[in-house]
Amino acid sequence: MSRGGMSDYVFSRLTKAIPLLFGISILIFGLVHAAPGGPLTVYLSNPNVTPEDIARLERNLGLDRPLPVQYLSWLWAFVRGDWGFSYVDGRPVTERILERGPATLELMASALVVALIVALVLGSAAAWRPKHWASRLISSSSVLGISVPTFWLGLVLQLVFAVELRLLPSAGRMSPGGGDRLAYLVLPVTTLALFYASSWIRYVRASLIRTLDEPFVTAGRASGLVEKRLLFIHALPQALFPLITVLALDFALLFSGAVVTETVFAWPGMGTLLLDSVNRRDYSVLMGILMAGSTLIIAANLTADILYGWLDPRVRMDGESES
Repeated sequence: MSRGGMSDYVFSRLTKAIPLLFGISILIFGLVHAAPGGPLTVYLSNPNVTPEDIARLERNLGLDRPLPVQYLSWLWAFVRGDWGFSYVDGRPVTERILERGPATLELMASALVVALIVALVLGSAAAWRPKHWASRLISSSSVLGISVPTFWLGLVLQLVFAVELRLLPSAGRMSPGGGDRLAYLVLPVTTLALFYASSWIRYVRASLIRTLDEPFVTAGRASGLVEKRLLFIHALPQALFPLITVLALDFALLFSGAVVTETVFAWPGMGTLLLDSVNRRDYSVLMGILMAGSTLIIAANLTADILYGWLDPRVRMDGESES
């Protein structure tokens, strides 16, 4: 398809993503403000804070205005890059998120790479000889991996490798010296990657088995191509199309799984900051984290749509017919 056609496809995806993000912002704002308590709950237990002090804080923070007015004011500030200040320590929300964000992105990116490598290797091995005992073992293990809760797996890994064997640190991101940073990454990445790799193995195996029955594979075999070359060079790239969609759909689960994993391993990322914000009723930080996470998830799905459209022109044509 022409460059203009690809540009139109990207533009059509963007026009759908922006209203979606706007709707999510309304939903998040409503749910956060409908939660029990309020952003000033932390002050109510202080005997030195009078009702007059609470009323003054509400006026200064704009909490005495109607909820729709509060939302519009927050949205306008959010679009301009002003995400407000923490109700707990007074620091800018953007500063707190940028402080914790790299740790979460490091964990997610590392787990994504490890999970993809494991899924591609084991999924391809299982599809190469689907009736072999090794293929059945891989399939059974992947079912087990999906069934095990992430937090339970993290606790078991901590108990075995940190407490009993003392091979790896149990929590944190790095020691004071910072020289053993990779060691702190092993257990949380393993916990997060095993769950998603177990799911993706099944997609790779099923998609590759279907691709190996395609006419072009049969023609390659008839022409004398080596089986491994036929599998990895010709069949596997075609079989990866469905995996792109699965990766985009699982990105939201990957983010939520990172939140759980950070809590188990005391990983100083956005997950632990989210938990602290919920416990302290720090609404401005909570809104910033949820919106940043939603934007990241929508961006991942948008990237997958664009990549899928670039790889398969039929998807672009379907998108143009819908618009």
